[in-house]
Amino acid sequence: MAVVQIAGRYLLVSREVALQTQAIDEHALVLLCDPNAPAEDDVPDDLVW
Repeated sequence: MAVVQIAGRYLLVSREVALQTQAIDEHALVLLCDPNAPAEDDVPDDLVW
């Protein structure tokens, strides 16, 4: 999963599409999730959903 920004809009896309987008415009890639990252990575304990 990834988030890219194109023409002022944010789109949820697959990893493959995100990497293709990054090759065209590196600033368009907003977030690229690492599927191998541990589940507890970068989530604060006090986060309330």
